[in-house]
Amino acid sequence: SYETLKTDAIIIHVEPGSGTAPVAGTAPVAKGPSNVLEAGGLRGIRYKVRLGRVRAEPWRSPLFLTAMGAPVLLFGLVAAAGRLRSYLASVPDGGRRARGAVRSYLKAARRARKKGDLREAVAAVERGLVEYVGTKTGLPVRGMPREVLAQELTKQGYAALRVERLMKVLETCENLRYNPAPPEGESVDGLLARAERVLEDFEEGPES
Repeated sequence: SYETLKTDAIIIHVEPGSGTAPVAGTAPVAKGPSNVLEAGGLRGIRYKVRLGRVRAEPWRSPLFLTAMGAPVLLFGLVAAAGRLRSYLASVPDGGRRARGAVRSYLKAARRARKKGDLREAVAAVERGLVEYVGTKTGLPVRGMPREVLAQELTKQGYAALRVERLMKVLETCENLRYNPAPPEGESVDGLLARAERVLEDFEEGPES
């Protein structure tokens, strides 16, 4: 059990001490700024600020959007170039351009052969055939592996024998260009004749 005990109120009388006592009913006057504490403590309220422009998110900047759209644009350009190459190969004017280009390369190869610059003659034959076949078929021949090129030409309907002749001529060009020993004149003459034969083969177009 518990009990509650009560007592009368205790009155405490406080008398003023020594020194000047404040007047009753008045508040003491603070000296100095009211928002500053002496001898350390809270700092004063800041009333001077610098406003700056908030930077936009990186993914909203024009540079970021351009970088994101560049691959799509590049892919579109490559696809458009392939379609243009195919179109030029399908129209008569594109075929004439292809023939004119390869004939120019073969003439340059014969001039280099006469001057004795056999490596340049071989390089001209290779460049001419690569550009001609690429324009004729719409394939990106430059840089394409030979095996892939042969497969793509076969898919377009070119006879296996004609494709094999082209592959052998391109292989001969690479061997003569990068062989440490300089090519011989007879080899270059034979290469030019075989390139003319390949040109005749592809002028007839695919069989299917």
